[in-house]
Amino acid sequence: MKVYVLDLRKYKVNNNLPIEFLKQVNKYKNEKSKVSLVAWSFLEEILRKEYLINTSELVIELNEKGKPKFRNSDIYFNISHSHNLISIGIGKEELGIDIERCIDRTNFEQLIRRIDKEITIFTKDMFYDLWTKKEARYKRDNNCNFFGITMKEVKDIITFTVFDSDKKEYKLSIDTPETIVNMDEYL
Repeated sequence: MKVYVLDLRKYKVNNNLPIEFLKQVNKYKNEKSKVSLVAWSFLEEILRKEYLINTSELVIELNEKGKPKFRNSDIYFNISHSHNLISIGIGKEELGIDIERCIDRTNFEQLIRRIDKEITIFTKDMFYDLWTKKEARYKRDNNCNFFGITMKEVKDIITFTVFDSDKKEYKLSIDTPETIVNMDEYL
């Protein structure tokens, strides 16, 4: 399983994306379309260059919960973005990944109580750790209820702290049964 983190401001988009990838990009009509274009272009480049896959032969479909996947493939992927960073996880088993920029807020206690009523410590770090872990679990297992996931259920999910080129802090959580082999940063 590999994880990739990219600063979208430093990436040159592939103008020759296969049609299946362009279909995913065209779902968005606003600022998200730029982020989506960069993310799908980066995923396509990784698959083509590192996994030596002929991406023009891939068919992308949605599972029953609306999550994109490759038809007839043993490669699983998940994409997340926040502000300037995009993260992509690629593996041989279902996975979930989430990245969030750590922004100062005045209501961490209220936010944490909303997402896990059992928590008694209220810090910015605790909030973003919990939020990204829960989001990663939700994205891996679409059958679960986001607000029903407890800290106990996600305590073993791996979380990293990463920084963009402006030194802004992000939390990145990966929910996978596989061992993370490598994390490549393109910052």
